[in-house]
Amino acid sequence: MQRVKNVNGTINEEDERVHFRPATVQIVMRATVKKGSYLIKNLKIVADGIWKLNGDTLVLVLQQVRVPEVEDVKGFKRSDINRLATTLRKKYLDDPIKIFKITNMDQSHIILLYEDGRLETFRRR
Repeated sequence: MQRVKNVNGTINEEDERVHFRPATVQIVMRATVKKGSYLIKNLKIVADGIWKLNGDTLVLVLQQVRVPEVEDVKGFKRSDINRLATTLRKKYLDDPIKIFKITNMDQSHIILLYEDGRLETFRRR
């Protein structure tokens, strides 16, 4: 899933990938922020946890969130990068239990209904 937002000339791009393994899940999010000539490229956030399927309900419980790397930085201070990393980590730490309804699933994709009513489609790679 990829989201792009433009707020007051600051472009925020987030790319989130979910990797399911037997009984474990890993969410890898990469964020890029650009404002004028300033750039933070591919700040990586990794959330690890467990998952369980009950009928058409998918439950993820995130247990650990790491910020292992950032690919490129131009113009931003270390404190700006740390603040962005903290904000993105909070997205997972403040709400570690995620509950979704599966609205459609086949061999190539899954469509999830979030608690807030949004639908997101994830494709198998």
